[in-house]
Amino acid sequence: MKNIIIKIFFFLILLNCGLLKAEINIKASTVILKDYLSGKILYEKNADERIYPASMTKIMTALITFELLKNGEITLDEKFVVSEKGDYIIQAFGYKDGAEYPSNQLEITVNPILEAKTSFVTTFSDLVGDEFSLDRFRIGTQSGFDERLLNTEHPYEDGVSQGYDNGYSLTAMLNIPIIITDFKPSIKFKEVVIVEPGDGSSYPSQRFYDYVIVEASKDGINWLKLINAYDSDKCIPVEGDNCVTWLQAYNTGANGNKNMFKSREIDFNTTGYFQEGDTVKVRFRLYSDDLTVAWGWGVDDLYIQAEQPVVQGIEFTKLEKNISIFPNPTNGIFSIEFSDTWKGDVECKIIDIFGREILTKKLNNNLGSSSHEIDISTKNDGVFIVQLVQDDRKTMKKIIKE
Repeated sequence: MKNIIIKIFFFLILLNCGLLKAEINIKASTVILKDYLSGKILYEKNADERIYPASMTKIMTALITFELLKNGEITLDEKFVVSEKGDYIIQAFGYKDGAEYPSNQLEITVNPILEAKTSFVTTFSDLVGDEFSLDRFRIGTQSGFDERLLNTEHPYEDGVSQGYDNGYSLTAMLNIPIIITDFKPSIKFKEVVIVEPGDGSSYPSQRFYDYVIVEASKDGINWLKLINAYDSDKCIPVEGDNCVTWLQAYNTGANGNKNMFKSREIDFNTTGYFQEGDTVKVRFRLYSDDLTVAWGWGVDDLYIQAEQPVVQGIEFTKLEKNISIFPNPTNGIFSIEFSDTWKGDVECKIIDIFGREILTKKLNNNLGSSSHEIDISTKNDGVFIVQLVQDDRKTMKKIIKE
C-alpha cells in the first residue's frame, strides 16, 4: 500500500514556533508531515508501514455529501445526470480510523434519451448514430447481403468464452421510446436466424438452448416479451413460411444470406403486458448458452407502427454494362456515366424510400458517352432510388448515402 503524504499549505515557520521540539501526540498510526516548498520531511511516524490507500478528495466529497444531507439540500435517493453516454462503474467508499472500505462495483451503461414517437422506420442504412444502443450487435454491411442491417457478431460467442457460467445475452435497444397506438401490426421486420436449436423443448425450458426474442420495457429495466423466443427450428412462422432454410444452415455450418430472409410481425398487446397509450422501449436480444454457437441474427427493414414505403418490393433492373453509377455507397455526390449507349436526353429522378422525388434532372447524352455529377449531399443518410428513363427504356438502381 502507498503511504499517505499530507501536504500542508502554509508559510508559518514551524521551527520558530517550537512545535517540532515538543512531543507531538497524534493518534493516527502512520503520519508524514512534509514541507510543501522544500520537500523536507518535518515529522514522520511509521512512515514505511504498509497501509490501506486513502484519498483526501474522497474524504472531502463524503464530508460535503453528509453536510448537504444534514441541511436537506440533497436526499439519499437523489438522481443525478450523466452528460456523456457510455459505460460507467459506480462504487461507494466508507472510511473508518483512516482506512478506506470500497463497496462492490456496479457497471452501468448510459444511453441517450431521445424524444418518444408513435412510429419508427429504418432500413439500417439511414441511421445517424444514436438511434440504437448496441451490446455485441453492430449495424453495417455483411457478406451475403446487399445493404446494411442490424447484426449480432458472426458467429456470436459462447457463454464460457465470455466468462459466464449460465449463458449471456447480446442486445440491440432502440433509444427512441414508442408510444403505443392501435396500429397493426405493431412491429414488422425481416430476419435471418441461425442459432443453436433446442432438443425439441419449447421456450422457456432450459433445454431450449440459444434463442432470439423481441422485448419491450416501460422503465428500461424490467423487460417483458412481445413474442415467445424462437430459434432456427421453432421460428413461429409468419404467412405460412417456415424456418427449414435456417435449420439447414445451422446443421451445415452455413452463413446467413439475403435469400434466407423471412418476415416477422408482432403486436404490442399480444402478451397482455402492454396496452394502447403506454410508452415503451423496444429491444432485440439473442441469448447464448455456455457452449455451442452459430452464425447469429440479422435484422433489416424495421417498421414500428408504420406502413411499408411505396418503393418496397420494386423490381430493380440490372444496369447495362455501359451505364455506371459510382461510388456506391456515397457521401451524397456520385456520378452517372454512359459509354456508347442511350444516345440522347435521359431523364434522371432520385426517389427516397417513401416514393418522394427529391431530385429531377435531364442528362444530356447526345453523344452517347457522357458523365454527370449528381449531388444529394444535403439529404439525410439512407437508401435512395436512381431512376433513368429514355423513351420506352427504364432502369432503377438503389444507392446508399452514408
